Amino acid sequence: MRAATDQSRVCYAHRVSHLNVWLCSVAMVSFACGTHGEHNSDPSADDPEESTYRPSGEVILELGIFQEQRYRPIKEGDALPIIYGLQGGTWVMPAVRARGIELDVHLRAQLETSSGEMVGTVSADTRFVVASDGWVEIAALPIPVQHEPPNEFESINDLYGEVATLQIEIEDKSGRSSGVSRQLVLTMR
Repeated sequence: MRAATDQSRVCYAHRVSHLNVWLCSVAMVSFACGTHGEHNSDPSADDPEESTYRPSGEVILELGIFQEQRYRPIKEGDALPIIYGLQGGTWVMPAVRARGIELDVHLRAQLETSSGEMVGTVSADTRFVVASDGWVEIAALPIPVQHEPPNEFESINDLYGEVATLQIEIEDKSGRSSGVSRQLVLTMR
């Protein structure tokens, strides 16, 4: 009789343990999914600089690189490092800064070697963030770098040291637009 009592205590304790886990899970899910105050789907509502930003003046577009969290404009002939991605791929990631444009834009970018090979393209709707100096920026615009078909799976080592033209164009919903182009030297990071 004692063995049956011990076994029923174990079964009861096991059921209570599962019940506790289940109750804790339900509580965490309901807390995470519940509504706690107002929720605004506009991401700018959380950032006072974005909610007060209004484009004005001429549209100016500038290209640069962030190095050690500092922005540096890139000029004709500067190096444009190619980065090996953590999950694969090879990329250039220039910074794009602008004035006089809305935060939501359509952006087109292309990277073409001096021999005419298009080694990188991007076309996407994206959103700038307001920088502390009043510019709006994309700190790192990922542009994949690879050879054109049928050589897209070949090594890109031959691109290091090549001169390539990076061209970026932006346009907001109001039709304001700008473009910039720089001849840069592709380098290994």
